[in-house]
Amino acid sequence: SGIDLAKRPTGGGVIFHLTDYAFSFLLPSTHPLFSQNTLENYALVNSCVITAIENFLEEKSSLALLQNDPIPSDPISQHFCMAKPTIYDVTIEGKKVGGAAQRRTKRGFLHQGSISLMPPPFDLLKKVLPPNSDVLNQMKRHSHYLMRKGDLTEAKKRLKKALIDAFEKKF
Repeated sequence: SGIDLAKRPTGGGVIFHLTDYAFSFLLPSTHPLFSQNTLENYALVNSCVITAIENFLEEKSSLALLQNDPIPSDPISQHFCMAKPTIYDVTIEGKKVGGAAQRRTKRGFLHQGSISLMPPPFDLLKKVLPPNSDVLNQMKRHSHYLMRKGDLTEAKKRLKKALIDAFEKKF
C-alpha cells in the first residue's frame, strides 16, 4: 500500500507517520534534569511538547499529561500508539495528540515522539490494519489532531520551530 515501515530502537506501539510530526530527543545521564525514573523523563520531555503545541496553536488550550494508563478495548489496539493512550501522553480535552517511546541506558535516554497534525487517511489505514480489529475505531476515539485542513509541510516547519524553541528554553 506504499507505506514505509521502520522499527524504532525505543520500541512502543505501531505508528503511521503520514500526517504527524515525528521527532527524537537525546538527554545524557550527566544532565541535571535526567532522572532514573522513566516516567519522570516522559513528563519532562512532554512538558516541552505541551509548550511547543501551545505556541504552535498560538493559544493556551486544555493540554495535559494523561495521568492513568487506560485499558484498551481490544487486545490488538494495545499495539498501536494512537489507538491506546498511555500515562504521560500529551492530550487535549482527554484525547491523545502526542505519543512517544523512550529507551534509557546508563548513558542517558532517547525519546522518540509523534505529534498528530491532521487526521490520517483512514481509508488507507483500513486496508492495512488487522481485519476484525477495533484499531481504527480506537484511533478515532482516542486521537486529537491539531488541524483539520491546511498545508501539512508548512505546519511541520512551524511545529519544528516551536519544539526547538521549547527544548532550548528548558535545557
